[in-house]
Amino acid sequence: MILEALIISLLIIYFARGSFEKIWNMKFKGIGLAFGGVFILLAINFFTARDFGSPSYFLVETYFYFHLLGLALVFLFFIVNYKKRGMTFIGFGLLLNMLAILFNGKMPVSLRALERIGNLRTLQIIEGGKSLSHGIFQNPKLFFLGDIIPLAKPYIMPKVISLGDIIISIGIIITLVMISRR
Repeated sequence: MILEALIISLLIIYFARGSFEKIWNMKFKGIGLAFGGVFILLAINFFTARDFGSPSYFLVETYFYFHLLGLALVFLFFIVNYKKRGMTFIGFGLLLNMLAILFNGKMPVSLRALERIGNLRTLQIIEGGKSLSHGIFQNPKLFFLGDIIPLAKPYIMPKVISLGDIIISIGIIITLVMISRR
């Protein structure tokens, strides 16, 4: 949903004649938190998608903790920048996703929603327990915060999203549009 939110933001800014220059010149506090969190998330996905021996094995075993650490650093970045409109939305949406992960070990996903989007590969990976970040559970805690909303065809990129993803997307749009205002 992040890509879609960015595209919608850019279209709104363009048609509302906002300033793209203001977006490029945005100043944020604690940018190291965001970069650190994103680095951790990218690193664990890179090292767990390939077999690098001991480092990969270690990260597979500790994925949950590094995943939460990466998300927590990004969350702190949004909290530090709460004065910028929309940033609290993004932080709140991220917090909702983190709660679902924290209480279940992975982001719970609705089997019915996965079936509705028709992505058999994703369905097989998650249903087979081969995803480190998402899972299908018998009785997940905070299921309503999980990936339960199907965006099926005719949507261009079918996927299953969460309430947190929607709030994050709204926050991205608000943040970029408000910063671009002349």
